[in-house]
Amino acid sequence: MQRTFATHEIADLLGAETREVRRLFEDGTLTEPPRCDGQRAIPAELVPAIIRSLAARGGPLAGFHRTKVTPPQLARAWQISPDKVLGWIRSGELRAFDVSTRPGQRARYRIDLRDIEDFEARRSVVTKAVRSTSRRASNNESVQEFF
Repeated sequence: MQRTFATHEIADLLGAETREVRRLFEDGTLTEPPRCDGQRAIPAELVPAIIRSLAARGGPLAGFHRTKVTPPQLARAWQISPDKVLGWIRSGELRAFDVSTRPGQRARYRIDLRDIEDFEARRSVVTKAVRSTSRRASNNESVQEFF
């Protein structure tokens, strides 16, 4: 099952008000139809593209869009533990930078959305085609059957 974001989660990622994100649906900038319960569900893989496209064309969120997220925000979006995100950062698998004011202070990481896309691309799972295990009977006359 693919991860989707609700309107308030998109607003949190963008650093926007929920009502600003709702306006995007009302004016047709975002066209994801609502679910049967009236909520909107936006697929996770569309979120970075939506943010970039709105920023590039000076859309309604251009003034306050966010291109960086914190490890807890990313963990909430992926429904995993923040410790797992921090582990990927510390191992070098996920790029981030520290915005703490002094060396030796507790690290305050920020992760760029492009680095998140790169991380997802590196860790994406490609399934192999399943081969059939059954074999067709051979009509080879050079084979002698003993049964």
